[in-house]
Amino acid sequence: CMIVTILGSNGWIPGKNETSAFMVEIDNTLILLDAGSGISNLRNYTEILNKYDSIHIILTHYHLDHIIGLIYLLPYLNNKKLYIYGPGKKYYNKTCKEILNDLLKNEFFSRKLSSFCDEVNVFDYIDYFMINNISISTYEQKHSSPSFGIMINDLLYYATDLAFDSNINKRVKNSTIILHECWNINNDFQNKHTSLKEIIDGIDKKNLSNIYLIHLNPMLNDVDCKELDLMCLKHNISVCYDGMIITIDD
Repeated sequence: CMIVTILGSNGWIPGKNETSAFMVEIDNTLILLDAGSGISNLRNYTEILNKYDSIHIILTHYHLDHIIGLIYLLPYLNNKKLYIYGPGKKYYNKTCKEILNDLLKNEFFSRKLSSFCDEVNVFDYIDYFMINNISISTYEQKHSSPSFGIMINDLLYYATDLAFDSNINKRVKNSTIILHECWNINNDFQNKHTSLKEIIDGIDKKNLSNIYLIHLNPMLNDVDCKELDLMCLKHNISVCYDGMIITIDD
């Protein structure tokens, strides 16, 4: 089975919840989806981290609320190997390694990425690749800079920071759990983010109960949150929060 632990369910700004980070355990492999401030919550899961000799991180894009947590990893990397996968020159002007090295210049952080642990490997990902015996598919999304949907073994689809894409219906199976961003309630943030209304109108009805909302807008007020909760309840959609655990059977 696959176990998904929500480390950071907010977008943009940490608050009650941290920003985007998700821990996935599958087939004796530990994968982190994005590395926002939610990486700080790894302090609550040291027993899990101690079971693995490698950490694999898949980055959807390079906005700071998805990568700032890379510098929080250091306490958890002793005697581990680190593998990072991200979009590279095909979509940006630099490789993933070059982009992250720029982020971790001496002016911004005291340690180079290459010295985070004994072995650091950084890759530009392609449409399809493998981590151990786990299949990873990536799908380009429309955002203010290129972002990517991530599919793991047809069990989990991670879609954050995107203008709604109805092609998701062709990619997921009836049993696929979908972590999908929800930036607001109505579709007034076109071409960058997705609203709850677009999800309800655009996701096949049979898949709505597989939706778990992530990358929530921290600026939603109490009235907005109440409306969002009521709409989710009506359509059997779940709202994620930090510390939530989702177990997915093969």
